[in-house]
Order: sequence, then structure tokens, then C-alpha cells
Amino acid sequence: MNSFKVYKSIHEIPENEWIHFVPDSRYFLSYPYLSTLEKSSPELDYIYVLYYKNNILKGLASFQVVDFNGDALRKYMPDTNFVVKFILNKGLDVIKSKLLVLGNLIFTCETGWYFDPLFSEPHRDKILFEMIRIARKQISKKTIGIMINEASGIRQHQSYKCQGFHLFEVENKMVFKSHLFSNFSEYDDKLISKYRVRKNKIFQLNKNIEFFEIDAFNFEMYQNEIQNLFNNVIEKSKFKLLDLNKDYFKVFLEEQSLTFKLIGFRENETLLGFVSYFEINQEIEVHYIGLNYNYNQTNKLYNLMLYKMIELGIHENKIEVCMSRTAQEIKSSVGAQPIRVFSFLKITNIFLNILTPFFLSRLKPKNWSPRSIFK
Repeated sequence: MNSFKVYKSIHEIPENEWIHFVPDSRYFLSYPYLSTLEKSSPELDYIYVLYYKNNILKGLASFQVVDFNGDALRKYMPDTNFVVKFILNKGLDVIKSKLLVLGNLIFTCETGWYFDPLFSEPHRDKILFEMIRIARKQISKKTIGIMINEASGIRQHQSYKCQGFHLFEVENKMVFKSHLFSNFSEYDDKLISKYRVRKNKIFQLNKNIEFFEIDAFNFEMYQNEIQNLFNNVIEKSKFKLLDLNKDYFKVFLEEQSLTFKLIGFRENETLLGFVSYFEINQEIEVHYIGLNYNYNQTNKLYNLMLYKMIELGIHENKIEVCMSRTAQEIKSSVGAQPIRVFSFLKITNIFLNILTPFFLSRLKPKNWSPRSIFK
């Protein structure tokens, strides 16, 4: 017999049941992570749907709900004639509702579901769509859209298309294979001369930079600077659905101190940037950063941050360093490799869903050429 249970908070779910079902390799779907995420990001609503067969947990889905306004899409309006623009603008005017996300708004490469590995894809997808239907019913305000974040790699599910979802590509996930190097000197030795000169210049430009750990104990000393530096980065974001503040970092430093880290970059006691990351299993997952763009323009501090993450990954004997999805060319120039990432989107209004491909085509990442930096 099949059955479903719905929860509005991870804390409503029996902790042991969740922990025993979700493998350790899925940290961003783990009970401790989701518990901390809820505490750090109260601006989101959360829905969890659990699937049981004969009273045994066989699948679960983690949803996030965020306010969504059509104004966020106006800058992606196609350059077309007046009539088409008028129609599209009218469509955007009515988008003032909720977006239901199956997955993680903060980690867009992270899939929000897990099923018994023995399930076939058609069987799993059938249950997944039922979970989406159940999750939609939990939202009092009309849901304008449903987005499914997929793990890296393309999955052309015909079943998704039949349900009205549109496939779209986001920026590449950039991954550095740190296990290929025994130490940072070996990394340096394997660089082509041009890229070694570039690296050395960046280190020279930032020779007075001090690296230090920001933790739960000294966080308050730097919290205002952290917020300002983080705001600098957020304001330059091409597209965002969620605004975070410094408390997000504070909560994770307090609750996940063994996993979540934050490194500060300062000169003469002035914080010029920071990089946060998760150290999980055999990888480092680079998270949000903060940056003084005036200093970065002359000293390439962002590049230095990437080198320090590479150095850390090699030193800690990690298999890889995931550098997320922004600034792909710069990350490629330090040795990171691209992995294509796709998601699915459906607007519940039939007319607006027909127009959705117009906007998704505008969100398509720009073409760029990966660098070959090693001998």
C-alpha cells in the first residue's frame, strides 16, 4: 500500500527515519544541513513529502517556496516588436505569487529528492509528480511556477515534457580535480609558463594579504564588513530569487562548525573579502563569497581566493573542489573543468507557460572557451 506524509519543517520529521534513509554522500539533503538551513533562512517556506510503501520509507522530496515577482524577468525581455513586448509585459505583470522549487535554491546543482535505488526511472518520476501535486496543495497562495533542480548532467525525461516542464541550461558547474596533485608545488610545476607567471603575479600583488579563519567566536567583529562585502557580490548577480544576510553565515558557523568554514582576506586589519565553503566527504564545496571590487580590480583578489581553495583541496587530500557556477572563464584559467547543469521549469498558467521559452532562452549562459593550463 502506498502512502504520503507531508511536513512543513524538518523538525516535524522523525530524525532517525530521515538519517537512516538518506546516504551520507547527500550532505545537502541531510537532516543536520536542512535543520540549519531552516534556522538560517526563515524567509523561505519548506515542504517535505515522504513516500511510503507498506509503511516503509521509500522516497522523499524536499521543496522550498519563495516569493516570485515578474519584475525579476523584465531585463530578459526579447528584443522584438511593440505588440510582442506589450503581451510579454502584461504576462509579467500578473506574476506575483509563489515559486515552488524541488531542490535547493541556495545550491542549484543539488537535487531535492532521494528514492530507493531499486526504483526504475518511470516509477520514480510518477511518484515524484504526485509529490509535486501534494506540495502545491500546501500553499495557500496560488503557485505561479514549479522549478525542478537537477543534479549535474542532462536528463531528457519525456515524462517531464509531458507534464509541461521546459528544460533549460544554467551556468556550468566548475570543478577542480585536486586529487591529481600531491601538493601545491606540483600544481605550480605543471602549469604552462603563461599561467604560472599569471599566478605568481597575483600572489605578488596580494603579498600583504593575511588569511585567517572567521568562526562563531570572532564573527561579530567582522559582521558588518561581511554584510557589505556580500552585498557587493549579490548586487552584481545576474538573476536571484533569494536575498540572504550575514545571519545566514553566523548560523552555519554556530551549527555546522565541523563542516562549514569561512576564510577572511584582510590587509592592515581591513577585511577585503571572504570565501565560505563546506568541507564534506571527499570534496570542498565553495559557497558564497564577499568582495571589495575596487581592490579586486587592481589586485585580482578573486583569483587569489580560487588559488587558496585549490591549495586547501590539495592539502586536505580532497578528490575535488567544486567552485560553483559563476565566473566560469576565470575558474577555467586556474584549472577547473566545466560540467553542464540543467533544470526544469513550468508556469502553472497555461498562457504564461507557452511564453516561458522566450525568457529561458534569454537566461542561457554565454558561450566561452575552456582553458588548457597544464603541460
